[in-house]
Amino acid sequence: MSIKRYSAGYRDSDGYRYLSMLEKDDGGYVRHEDYAESERYGRAADITIENLLRKVEQLAAENAGLKGAGI
Repeated sequence: MSIKRYSAGYRDSDGYRYLSMLEKDDGGYVRHEDYAESERYGRAADITIENLLRKVEQLAAENAGLKGAGI
């Protein structure tokens, strides 16, 4: 997922100069829709990590149980 960043700046067109949001790699602004999508993506990643950590704990407990049983 790529979030476009913007910075305020001036753009010239038809002999006029006007303030506009320009796409910049180090811009301090993002579109609300992009930010909201990144938040949803982040929450989904957090849930996946939590599920993986829980599974690792279950496997570690199972492994310890098998070692304790002499298997």
